[in-house]
Amino acid sequence: MKQLSLFITFAAAIFLSACATIPAQNLPRGPVAGVVDMPDGSKINYITDIPPAWHGGKAPVIIFLHGSGEAGADPMTVVGPGPWAYAKAHPDFPFIILAPQQPADIEWDPKRLK
Repeated sequence: MKQLSLFITFAAAIFLSACATIPAQNLPRGPVAGVVDMPDGSKINYITDIPPAWHGGKAPVIIFLHGSGEAGADPMTVVGPGPWAYAKAHPDFPFIILAPQQPADIEWDPKRLK
């Protein structure tokens, strides 16, 4: 349930503004896996990642859509390529990352992502 509220917090931040203002207290740093129930009864795995350098206030959000190699049922496989590789090499990386994971053999559907 805690992971769902974290996802809802980030989703609201994405839809309400280009930069999110989120309180920094008690938010885990680094990649955190979660699952959200969709209206059609399916589930989507996701990862949220708050950079260690973030201390509250406004933060830009990146929505990372992985490639076919990271599709499946383990959302931690999404961590590694893309923004995580860049963030590892740049400790001052300021972005919050939100990364949904597609099940294997399914393509990204813009309506479902919305």
